[in-house]
Amino acid sequence: DNDKHVFAQVSDDARKWRAKISDAAFAFDLTFDQPAKTRPPMLVGGEGKTGLGRPDDMFYVSLTRPDVRGTLSVAGGAPEVVTGTGWIDRQWGRSWVVGDN
Repeated sequence: DNDKHVFAQVSDDARKWRAKISDAAFAFDLTFDQPAKTRPPMLVGGEGKTGLGRPDDMFYVSLTRPDVRGTLSVAGGAPEVVTGTGWIDRQWGRSWVVGDN
């Protein structure tokens, strides 16, 4: 069930992300939000491009100290509202380093 396990960017500017996991032992549904007033997402090299052969083959973004809000429940118990500060590092693309390259 894809709705039980989610990690997704939810804003075009990479400032807001959602993380959701649900199983018998525990569940959480969290939103990570780095408001413009604090700092922008950190993009490696200014654009987030980290590919070895072609720069736009890989991308890397970090949210350093985003606000975190959501719910957490343990063993099917009632969801508790949680808040705090988080961190997200996200890398994606086509040119993963393998072996000696």
